[in-house]
Amino acid sequence: MIYSAKPNPELNLNKFSLFGLGTVLGGRTAPKLRLKMKNSFLVSAAVLGYVSLFVLSSHDHILALSLGFLGFGISFVFLQSTLVATVQEKLSGMAGTAMSVASFNFFLGGALGTWINGMVMKQYGIKQIFYHTSYMMLTVSILAALLISRFETRKRQQACDVLRN
Repeated sequence: MIYSAKPNPELNLNKFSLFGLGTVLGGRTAPKLRLKMKNSFLVSAAVLGYVSLFVLSSHDHILALSLGFLGFGISFVFLQSTLVATVQEKLSGMAGTAMSVASFNFFLGGALGTWINGMVMKQYGIKQIFYHTSYMMLTVSILAALLISRFETRKRQQACDVLRN
């Protein structure tokens, strides 16, 4: 494949700046919503991410694509900030190690995702990336919410046991 300096008419940078706007909006609202929604926050963020990525895979209209990128930016920050904050909170005695492991996994995911997405895009096109990623995001986010909920339930149960004794 030869790359040229000519602008690609299919690549509209305005859509990508809506992703950035979504990350800003998500970053500003995530802490308040996380406190208000508790365990349902991750699942709600997952559903928003799923719908946004599914819209990106199935629509060509500029308004749908714009809303898809905006929603994906919001859900991305909701999920990323929640998972990092949860790691820091749950492993407070090992915050440095926990953040190193979390950062390593984000970078590993970025590298593997780029490699796999390149193969998928070459074989099937860019829409398939958004389609499959929508389901992966939903699955992983719900699993994370279940694990966090289970961890918090176990922690509350231990606290009740201590109070009883």
